[in-house]
Amino acid sequence: MTPPSPNSPDFSQPYPGNPFTSRGMITDPRLFVGREDALERIFSRLEAAQPQSVSIVGERRIGRSSLLWQVKHQAAQRLPNPQHYRLALVDAQDSVAHTPEGVRGLVLRGLFEDHTLPDCDARAFDAYLSARNPTRQKLVVLVDEFECFLRYRDHFGDEFFDGLRALANAGIVTWVTASHTPLPEIAVANGFGSTFFGLFSRVNLGVFDEDDARMLVMRPSPHRLGEAEFALAKRLTRGELHPLKLTLAADAMYRQRESQREKGRWDEKRIRADYAIDHAQVWPNLPSRKRWQRLAERLGGVIRTTLGSAGKVVTWGADHWQFVLLMGVLGLVGLGIYTWDDLKRLFKEIFN
Repeated sequence: MTPPSPNSPDFSQPYPGNPFTSRGMITDPRLFVGREDALERIFSRLEAAQPQSVSIVGERRIGRSSLLWQVKHQAAQRLPNPQHYRLALVDAQDSVAHTPEGVRGLVLRGLFEDHTLPDCDARAFDAYLSARNPTRQKLVVLVDEFECFLRYRDHFGDEFFDGLRALANAGIVTWVTASHTPLPEIAVANGFGSTFFGLFSRVNLGVFDEDDARMLVMRPSPHRLGEAEFALAKRLTRGELHPLKLTLAADAMYRQRESQREKGRWDEKRIRADYAIDHAQVWPNLPSRKRWQRLAERLGGVIRTTLGSAGKVVTWGADHWQFVLLMGVLGLVGLGIYTWDDLKRLFKEIFN
């Protein structure tokens, strides 16, 4: 674990309530744990003479949104001369973000609080950015849930992403995206030709190391958990130090401790049952066959895009998923599109 920076949350004082209730984006800095390596890598690129765009990649529910929030709200402490920066956080899930005009409006409203320009086309957008930024502050736009743009693929084509690339090339806007799939894979799977998807330095977001996991479970609170509870949390998560899974396990123990007068006497059966219920709420169980079909369809989409007309054989996806799966694994590795590590990550995402 990287030693905590001066910007890390202060755990010297107990959190006033149950610190394990968060299931979505963490916006309370007192509840944010770890990720120091990722934050250092991101800020090292943003503080460069010409800031570099960053792609944060991690599986669903691993903490990408919380990390983006921290980047925005720690910038004033971590960046040299923070007055030279403006940061905006844009959620691609926003109901306005279904068209390029809507996205541009969200960006402008995030960067300039007094923004009044209605949703605009690319030319008006570029002109407005220049007019509102005569001192050439460094504009950084954080885009969460990048894959949501793909739901409206007819609206977001290469022309839109080429415009974003041009703003980065000109040093006008630096982009920081969060997605569960690497951007080059998104480009291949969806037939994008824009060079925007190759613009980024990649920061992988994975499970916690042992020290950060222990810090999460054993943070100060009115009913602080200890080493025994940390060991039980690891058993509940089967040794996977996934931050949200650890949070669910710690929450089950904390709630039981709150209801007990005698500390240290655990009803492990009840804790396991509570953890299983919460886990199923976050990660609903799909029938095994459906999971394999979903994996086959994902791989088949990449192959069809890569091979063009020669890949028509894999349009069978849902009906012949065994064949598609075999062809997908062999084809993608053989073509060098995926490595075995990429395939392990994809399997984990589908079958988590």
